[in-house]
Amino acid sequence: MRFLPSLLAVEFMRNGMKPDEAGKQALARISRHYPKFVGGIVVVDKSGNYGAACHGNIDQFPFSVYHPGLKKVVVEKRDCLRSM
Repeated sequence: MRFLPSLLAVEFMRNGMKPDEAGKQALARISRHYPKFVGGIVVVDKSGNYGAACHGNIDQFPFSVYHPGLKKVVVEKRDCLRSM
């Protein structure tokens, strides 16, 4: 609750960021204070564009998305950010 990454992501998108970048920036704020933080976020804008980001000692963050055109759920992955 301290960082409210979902709220941050929405505010970043309101200021013009795409979902992937908004998620990365939201998690970056947490990792500045907690470099060993491990977590991920899925971000969707009002048009249905989506993205995801993760941070920590995992290589990739898998998440599921339903594609209406394909009429099925697809698992996508994002590489995770790591603190320096």
